[in-house]
Amino acid sequence: MTAPTHTTEIARRWKIDVDTGYPGGGPSWSPLLGIDDFKPPSESVEPIAETKSDYDSDYEGTRHTKLKISGEVTFFREKTLVGVKDPAAQKLYASRLLLGEDGVVHVRWYDRNDNTGEAYEAYLNVKWETSASGSSNLEKIKVTFSDYGQGLGVIAHPLA
Repeated sequence: MTAPTHTTEIARRWKIDVDTGYPGGGPSWSPLLGIDDFKPPSESVEPIAETKSDYDSDYEGTRHTKLKISGEVTFFREKTLVGVKDPAAQKLYASRLLLGEDGVVHVRWYDRNDNTGEAYEAYLNVKWETSASGSSNLEKIKVTFSDYGQGLGVIAHPLA
């Protein structure tokens, strides 16, 4: 029998940190605990297309004029045994009702298994939803991120 030559990445490779010092201070990075599912904004880049058609062509074309990022994370809402809630989750929760820059969160995400791998940051708006609230459920939250308008930044890997 020959040794395997390929392996599949495990989805839980992503780590997310939230800058709890932003705006007004920081960065003060806190890990988001209890992540169950993550669709990174770096993999959800959507081109915005404008129609390009003119009198000289029988075909209507499009041109990409902007990019839009979005993402989604679901996590179990964590707290310590003495009741202290996860600071990263609390920052996301607090920002959901704030407007303008006060409602924006500074987030970074990176491959926890490869300190030379992918690492990104973005300034994002937050939509907070409870995704599991039945009597037998653990409290599960779904946060949808949308771009504040500054786009996606490639950063040096925090674990490098």
